[in-house]
Amino acid sequence: MNKQEMIDKILKYNKLSRKDYINLKRYICENEDSLKHEFPILPFNIRDEKVMIISDCHYFSNYENRKLMDEVYEFAKKNGIETIINLGDLVQGVAAREKTQEEYRGDARKQYEELVKIYPRDRYIKNKILLGNHDISSIYSDSEFSLNDMVKLLENRSDFEVVGLKGAWANWHHNRSDANITFIHQLPTISLSREIEYPNDFIFYGHAHRCHVAGNKIKIPPICTDIKEGPGIRASGYTVATLIDCGIIFECYSKKGEFTLHSEKILMKKKNR
Repeated sequence: MNKQEMIDKILKYNKLSRKDYINLKRYICENEDSLKHEFPILPFNIRDEKVMIISDCHYFSNYENRKLMDEVYEFAKKNGIETIINLGDLVQGVAAREKTQEEYRGDARKQYEELVKIYPRDRYIKNKILLGNHDISSIYSDSEFSLNDMVKLLENRSDFEVVGLKGAWANWHHNRSDANITFIHQLPTISLSREIEYPNDFIFYGHAHRCHVAGNKIKIPPICTDIKEGPGIRASGYTVATLIDCGIIFECYSKKGEFTLHSEKILMKKKNR
């Protein structure tokens, strides 16, 4: 496979607008060495029985929710969970400046430098991270803070691994159970069946800022307090997925202040392969 064929294949597997496609294709051509960080072709592996899946922290926005992130870690430690999959928008970035804390407006580098200091940490817990549209917003501006800079800053923490930009794929295997999982930050503009050829048993979405389950597609609630309209549970929260022989058990814990508004457990079966 030559370089151009590789670029086309990688971009095909990521949910990109036309503007994103053009900008990122240009970026790849100019930064070939960073390819493996930005657009994974091969899935990463999950070997735990149970994982937490979170999304949309939006640190340094006016609606960040650090207390709920502390609760995520307390839940993980209490329940022996060692993998947290973060579906993106860790920081507010340079988008929506009016919703960004004044000290951090327009300064993506400062946000990332502070994030690696304040994000919870536990020696047994690893984070698999997608970069969302807010995370990468600075690469479209005149900022000198590049995508590679972001990845390097994050991965200076041994518990952080960047697994993709807007989309990533995982093979989940524990004992004799297995599943193919797609993780997406931003919702696609055209149907998944036309965009993704990788076999999917389940698809987890960030970016929606609410929790909603439809078939094998699951929208993950935000950690932040910015809630969007639409069907499902409209509240901040976090989720847990447990791999079993026939599929996964999905649990959603939705929060408002100190109170759990909704705790739901759903058995989701794998579609026939």
